[in-house]
Amino acid sequence: MRSMPLQPTAAIPRTLPGTAPGGERSASATRWLVVSLALLFAIGLAALVWTMLRFESAERQRDLERDVADVAQTIRGRLLRDGQSLMLAGGDPRNAGNAHAAARRAAELLAERPEIVLVEWRDAAGQVRELHVSPLSRDAGKVLSYAPLSHEATVARAAAVATAIVPAVPQPSAGVRSRSAGPIFSSAYFVPLPDFGGIEVVDLWVPLEAGSGQDTLRAVYGLAALLAEQVPGGFAAEHDLALTEVDGTQLARRNQGGRGKGVYRARALVDLPGATYVLRADSLRAAPRLIPNLLTALVVALSVALFAALARLVRDVRRRARAEAALRDAYAFRKAMEDSLVTGLRARDLEGRITYVNPAFCDMVGLPAAELLGHGPPMPYWAPEAIDDYRQRHAQVLAKTVTAQGYESVWMRRDGERFPVLIHEAPLIDADGRHTGWMASVIDLADRRRTEEINRQQQEKLQQAARLATMGELATVLSHELNQPLAAISSYATGAANLVDAAPSGAAAAALPGELREALSRIAVQAQRAGRIIRRVNDFMRRREPSREAVDVGELVATLQPLIELQARKTGAHLRLSLSGAGALAMADRVMLEQLVLNLTRNAIESMAGVRRDARVLEVEVSRAEDADAVRVAVSDRGSGIAPDVAERLFTPFFSTKPDGLGLGLSICRSVAEQCGGRLWHEPREGGGTRFVLSLPLGAAA
Repeated sequence: MRSMPLQPTAAIPRTLPGTAPGGERSASATRWLVVSLALLFAIGLAALVWTMLRFESAERQRDLERDVADVAQTIRGRLLRDGQSLMLAGGDPRNAGNAHAAARRAAELLAERPEIVLVEWRDAAGQVRELHVSPLSRDAGKVLSYAPLSHEATVARAAAVATAIVPAVPQPSAGVRSRSAGPIFSSAYFVPLPDFGGIEVVDLWVPLEAGSGQDTLRAVYGLAALLAEQVPGGFAAEHDLALTEVDGTQLARRNQGGRGKGVYRARALVDLPGATYVLRADSLRAAPRLIPNLLTALVVALSVALFAALARLVRDVRRRARAEAALRDAYAFRKAMEDSLVTGLRARDLEGRITYVNPAFCDMVGLPAAELLGHGPPMPYWAPEAIDDYRQRHAQVLAKTVTAQGYESVWMRRDGERFPVLIHEAPLIDADGRHTGWMASVIDLADRRRTEEINRQQQEKLQQAARLATMGELATVLSHELNQPLAAISSYATGAANLVDAAPSGAAAAALPGELREALSRIAVQAQRAGRIIRRVNDFMRRREPSREAVDVGELVATLQPLIELQARKTGAHLRLSLSGAGALAMADRVMLEQLVLNLTRNAIESMAGVRRDARVLEVEVSRAEDADAVRVAVSDRGSGIAPDVAERLFTPFFSTKPDGLGLGLSICRSVAEQCGGRLWHEPREGGGTRFVLSLPLGAAA
């Protein structure tokens, strides 16, 4: 037989899942908790993405502002360095060496800087003395040709340009130059071109011989070329750039990548001596996408993975909860079955230690499960007198030599009571087919033996009832047959007494003693009494209604004193008679009451047969009960007393402690007392012995 290994009783749940108070509320609370966690997770994820978007947007804006400021600073620094370079290289152009140096520096500057259109030398009157045109400038071709010119041709061409194409731009006044010892920038202005519309330019005025107010150098910068050359290509490709006046008038624009998106914008001042411009940038980048960067994507991916893992965990938890609920149901169902069993169940491991007991087993041995689990031999329910047999049987069980038919043994309850048991042992196999221990079913045979004993007693009672019925029939026959001899005896005794009384006074009469006359009288009385007894017994056996009369219990006991003393003298006992309750009347059958008292006194005398002669004292007391309207007759002896096991069966029919007794005396005495409306019981006597008490209710005449 395959069976599951059982767990201790304490581990089995006491209630079915879902039936406990608050079970539905707990499930609903769990669902709401899961939903709340999911909502919080979604809100947290959305807040994280929103924060990252804001952070990314702010970072882009800060980067743009920093880059625009750097580009503006680069443009400003380049222009200032150009002015310083021209100022240092110019000197006095009227000096041949200085003029040659200035021309050489102007040519170098024009070759290095495509955004410079031309460099000219003007005298104090504002006339162009020398003109150097850039061969690389994107804007120079729109103004002058690229052909090299002689000094005279250059002067002529410069005059032509000054008068025809390039309008005469007045140089800064002496006051402005005196306030600024270095280069000065002019405001931007538009140069119209015949074929190409025109360009925005700005002039750089460099004074020669600082402070003299004589000649000046003028460098013309094309603003569109300035943006093209001084702004890094990568930055320009990602932004829509514009150079404007402070009031917002656009001077030049560079948008090779297209128009700006209008999302990220920045501006920076290009603060030059004599003029101030604004560099504006409009990024080509749109607003950040939902996942702006790799880090955010990683965080979102991890969050989604975490949420998926959480959802799977919740699903697994719910599955496990359902499985645990089903397991609790199975355990509760099995526990209910085990609790309903009256057969004790005990499981032991391979080493003989107890691993499981059911409530029936605990009730059987009177020990809680906590004291039994884990206990090994010797077991607390083994009787000490049979410990060797238990060990031998235990070894047989572990050696697998016990048959399936079971065996009987005797165990001990916690209070020391022994009781028989029937034990069936079987191997305990787990789900993997391994032998893990032994399972035993234990049946308490005490009730079965008690039932068998009751059946045996019932059989004996039936046999006793049959014997009693036979005795009743025999008593009826004997009473019928003995009535005639007793009547004859009584008649003869009466006739003899009459003859003695009728004899003449003489020798014969004198020869008859008075004791003979008294004896004849008593013979007649006892014969009549014997007849009444036989009739009463006959009526009792036939269950007839007894005849009750008012009986003076004290006078009745006094009348029986000679017979009691006669019985006492045969065994050497002494009679002590107390009639403090004399005169108390009770409604009873006089004859049966006499027999009851005589039977109690005879039993008391016989119980003192084993006591020394001087201690054999029979006490008979008639008294009035203090707590009830009753008269009591107490018969006390000084015998060995009544054992507890005998006291339980003392009034049982056909139970007797005498070798030759029928066991009907005390049973009949109790029946007589009950028919008279009284009670009969016994109690230990102080100082040793037994005291039988007959209590009879007082009659109306009392």
